[in-house]
Amino acid sequence: MKSIKIGISLFCALMLLCATAVFVQAEYFVLEKKWSIQWCQEGTKLKLKKYDLTGRPEELRTWLLTVDGAPGQEAAVLFLSWGLDNQNDFEFILEGIDAKRRPAIIDFLAGMVIERGMEDSFRASFLDRSSPRVLDLFAAINRYTDEADY
Repeated sequence: MKSIKIGISLFCALMLLCATAVFVQAEYFVLEKKWSIQWCQEGTKLKLKKYDLTGRPEELRTWLLTVDGAPGQEAAVLFLSWGLDNQNDFEFILEGIDAKRRPAIIDFLAGMVIERGMEDSFRASFLDRSSPRVLDLFAAINRYTDEADY
């Protein structure tokens, strides 16, 4: 009977060790994949959906300020595309970004508007808007287009 208890204890310890190894390996895989374009696209879609459901923008704002490189560009484009149909929420999210970091994200978003050829649809969607952040975004878009004219 004692040997059965020892055997069961060893088996449980081995299973726990295996489960820990699988968890560590999965966590490593997630970190390795962290900034892939597809991962950021899915993450952005999830954060936008979560915002739509909860109305809480903090996680989405943090996400937009965290992702960078090509994956960050994809996150920005998804956010901009979403903003075309959700102007009030788009303005609200931009307005809540820390004032020190806001110029950089607005400049980045303006660059994505130009790079992805979204300027006309963006201007049409926000034509009658006069919020400070939309005006900042249009000013940044204008800077990009003025620079391109040289």
